[in-house]
Amino acid sequence: MKNLQIAEKLREQIKAQWPYVSTILALYANNSDGRFTERIQDMIDRLLPNEVYFVTDGENVQLVSTFDSDIGIEIIEWLPINQVLFSSEDNPLGILK
Repeated sequence: MKNLQIAEKLREQIKAQWPYVSTILALYANNSDGRFTERIQDMIDRLLPNEVYFVTDGENVQLVSTFDSDIGIEIIEWLPINQVLFSSEDNPLGILK
């Protein structure tokens, strides 16, 4: 599974678990001229972790709330929060513009 597909699945889980993420994504969607870029990044830095941890079995992706090597899961992977929130075909690294 590609990082973009993983990011999309994680984004949906994050939106369901962290309601304020919808506000961040709405600002990003309306940021056509870049005037909210600094505000969006400030919100991310204050409210969200730098990385999103997850486990996958190839088909399913499950968000893991914190990195904990003792939770009994064999492989925990991670993606940067900006990549999870903002990646797309045109912007696979999720660079905030």
